[in-house]
Amino acid sequence: MDTVYKAGALLYTQITSLVRLAVLLPQLLLSNAIQQQPPPAHPGAMFYEGKVTHIRRRPVHNSFEYPVRMALVDLQQQPAWFQQHQAADHMTAQQAQEFAATHGERAAARQGANRLAGK
Repeated sequence: MDTVYKAGALLYTQITSLVRLAVLLPQLLLSNAIQQQPPPAHPGAMFYEGKVTHIRRRPVHNSFEYPVRMALVDLQQQPAWFQQHQAADHMTAQQAQEFAATHGERAAARQGANRLAGK
């Protein structure tokens, strides 16, 4: 009997997942097509927007989602707005390299990529 219950639960999960995918995929594709605009140029920074979704099916079904925004700042080439307003609260490039034990490997990787590109 336990095997029948598990097989039924697995089948139910598969079917509901496929139905949700069929409903949500077109919405996702349409929203991405509408929202795709070139990001504003900010040398030394990249901005990312996304959505975090959480779904719990057991013991009680619950789901929620919320938007997230992140900035990835190049600490070696900080934008002016970051230097003016945020830099005091964050690590310097040297502190980040020491913390991550990279010691400039990012720059070495960029030089290697430039060499491969013939620059």
